[in-house]
Amino acid sequence: MLLFKNMETPRLTIRSWQKSDKDFTLSLWGDKENGKYTYTVLRKLCEKGLLQNRDGIVSSLVPREEFYSAKSEQIIEDSYQGSLPAFVASFISRKNISAEEADEIQRMIDSFRKEG
Repeated sequence: MLLFKNMETPRLTIRSWQKSDKDFTLSLWGDKENGKYTYTVLRKLCEKGLLQNRDGIVSSLVPREEFYSAKSEQIIEDSYQGSLPAFVASFISRKNISAEEADEIQRMIDSFRKEG
């Protein structure tokens, strides 16, 4: 499931709110042009069932794990033509993995083979 395939824009990044974002968030909503743009994006995400707006408080309807799983699938699809082996090869060629991590990954693969 690709959550934000048609919603990514160079002007807006949607992520978890942090306390350090407070001033930026307030200035964004106070800006006439950006405030309307942000509202439109949030409204569209609500219409898609990804967010909810209750009394002006916007929250996610998608669990964090589901979001990151879908985002990972989107990256693999967009950057590696949908090839999981190409993604894994690219990832481990740039990051040394420990024997324990390799064993854990192998156990995961073995587990999925048994289930599938």
